[in-house]
Amino acid sequence: MLKIVVCATRRPEMSRAEFHRRWQGHAKVVTAAAAAMGIRRMVQNHTITTPLDERVRRSRGASLDDYDGVAETWFDSYDALIAATSSDEGRRAAQRLAEDEAAFIDFPRSRIFFVEEHLVVNQEQSGKPLSLKIIICMKRQPHMSRAEFLRYWKEDHAEVVTEAAHPMGMRRNVHNHTIATPIDEQMRRARGAEMADYDGVAQSWFDSYEARLATSLTEEGRRAAQLLAEDEVRFIDYPRSRMFFVEEHVVVG
Repeated sequence: MLKIVVCATRRPEMSRAEFHRRWQGHAKVVTAAAAAMGIRRMVQNHTITTPLDERVRRSRGASLDDYDGVAETWFDSYDALIAATSSDEGRRAAQRLAEDEAAFIDFPRSRIFFVEEHLVVNQEQSGKPLSLKIIICMKRQPHMSRAEFLRYWKEDHAEVVTEAAHPMGMRRNVHNHTIATPIDEQMRRARGAEMADYDGVAQSWFDSYEARLATSLTEEGRRAAQLLAEDEVRFIDYPRSRMFFVEEHVVVG
């Protein structure tokens, strides 16, 4: 499947709480547009503040900035998206969606791009919701090409994640590899968004904040987290990347 990621910054006149409330109201527009646009799934990731934020970022030398949220929207394929939004109904739905987004997203400070998902860890317990998610919006090390970055992430780092998952209490991990499409520039210019993208987005799920904190206090959990962080800096340029905690809100699917 194809996925669009929006790393969203709120409009300057809004507080984060106001942004999240307005975004939740936007869910009705997404639901109404889903069939016409071929949207198969849509998730809002609302950024939350935790006592671990600064420590986690400083330990990696990451940017202390975050986003107010990350939107994920799935389609069957690129061709399916183009076909749906080429129809009169699809174009109207996409226009209504974009117009409503502009009411609460500051697009000149936000990024939008396409990705392909790669599932790395899946240790979810049946029927048990996962309440905590970490997102890393990643820029590659300057000496690496995007192809080199994606290869290392997929082949080498995935092994480290798999080994670290259990001692860290990680239930699920997904790599989102950024891909180029013929409509990237058009999509960004139509919204006035940043022209830059990220090289990828990493997502890790945990049972809860308390569960993640508990594993970080064990020797095995600390060792696994350290190995993970040491490998990340081999391919992630953290000063140009962002790392933050979110709560998921499923809108479609």
